[in-house]
Amino acid sequence: MDIRLYVMNNKQPSNFYKSYFDLINGKRDYSRETKCAILRAVFYVINADNKITEAEEKHFIKLAMEYDNDPSIIDYALKTMSDNEMLRLLENVSHKDLNEILENAAKADGEISVTEMETIIGIMTSTPSAKQEINKYDNLLKKYGIL
Repeated sequence: MDIRLYVMNNKQPSNFYKSYFDLINGKRDYSRETKCAILRAVFYVINADNKITEAEEKHFIKLAMEYDNDPSIIDYALKTMSDNEMLRLLENVSHKDLNEILENAAKADGEISVTEMETIIGIMTSTPSAKQEINKYDNLLKKYGIL
């Protein structure tokens, strides 16, 4: 059966097709722990300028509820999870997806501050694989006397 006919007749695609559409649209099905890591990173971004606007707070809560309709996900993300655990778990998120999620959080209030952008860059370059990549290039630059 053609997917378009199925959707037209049933108004919603099956879970298989929903997952397929989510994949095409950049949405991934992450573990609960990875979702907590994303929420922790989002919190760092929206709080980077030492103010969380009402729009940013609403965006954060909406994202948390989309991830897991259980408020304890926020407690775990902000109170229990360590920064090292967050960075390790963010390895499971594509750079494109993570950047998009963090950027959307930063602009939830209609603007992105320099501090929020610096925080996004800091998070994106602090994951273990990003550090390894940076070290690889630093070593190469040192080898040729550039650094």
